[in-house]
Amino acid sequence: MFNSILLSGKGGVIPIQPTELIIRKARDLRWTHNIKLRGAMDNLHVASALFVECDEFITDDGRIYNEKDKIAAHGMILLNDGSKTKFLPDSYSQLNLEPINK
Repeated sequence: MFNSILLSGKGGVIPIQPTELIIRKARDLRWTHNIKLRGAMDNLHVASALFVECDEFITDDGRIYNEKDKIAAHGMILLNDGSKTKFLPDSYSQLNLEPINK
């Protein structure tokens, strides 16, 4: 299913090939902007999103989310809850169900 969404061009997911420019941007997140992410892949993910000018970046990675203010200074909002996105209508939201106590 993920491959279908990723490769269809209709799911809002766009594969990005890390170019030299994106790799430099990933490096500069730490070196120039003091954005401390977990490793090279996290830096590449955020740098790629910034490079293509994403408005929002949804993550459940606390280390990335903790840098939300520094990343917001570059024009991208970090969300740790996908239901808070401004790009999907309310009809797409799922109900949050309370756990059943047995």
